[in-house]
Amino acid sequence: MGAHLAVHARRIESDFNLFEQSMQEAPARQTLRLGVLATIPTAWIAGFVGATAKGAGDERVELVEGRERDLLERLGRGRIDAALTLVREDNQRFESEILHSEGYALALYADHPLSGEPVIAAEQLADNVMIVRRNCEVLGETSRHFTARGVRPFFAARTTSDERALALVAAGMGVTVMPECFQCAGVTRPKLAGFDLKRDIGVLYGPHFGPSRAADSPTFATLRKTIPPV
Repeated sequence: MGAHLAVHARRIESDFNLFEQSMQEAPARQTLRLGVLATIPTAWIAGFVGATAKGAGDERVELVEGRERDLLERLGRGRIDAALTLVREDNQRFESEILHSEGYALALYADHPLSGEPVIAAEQLADNVMIVRRNCEVLGETSRHFTARGVRPFFAARTTSDERALALVAAGMGVTVMPECFQCAGVTRPKLAGFDLKRDIGVLYGPHFGPSRAADSPTFATLRKTIPPV
């Protein structure tokens, strides 16, 4: 009985040693903590994740979603390495790289009386029901644009999900203002007259990370290829 237990114990010890050796020989995987702005389309992030899974090598990615202010705070404290977020001219705190630039436009359901118009004035929507995107980075400017023109609509829904906002528009619940990148079947995207705000989306690098490290990273190379450049 004792001899049998000794053989069993030696086998366990041998298996453990082999496992420990394999762990020591395996290359350590670097984890990149990437913040993601909540108002970036899910399809973009899904495309990036899918491409990363095929060619990340020894890197792995941890995604941290948040609003712009949350991501800036995390970057400053070193809780994330970089953030895919808005790049603003007046923010010189972090080194940055612009990947995408776009404007804002209306989102109207396909059967809306004005859906065929390329440009619509705020006054033309005075009697329309609207949907509020709570995470919109230009929510204040949008509100002021309408109120300055005497438009004070009824708000049928307030949501933090842009995909839900699009779905509600497509269903005919109301209209909203969104970045041009958001597209959905059954939704048209005419311009809002006089609303010329733009946004630049790119990468902000944490002080501890920097673009020099990102230059050699297959993950960031994939990010640059999957985010539409327009």
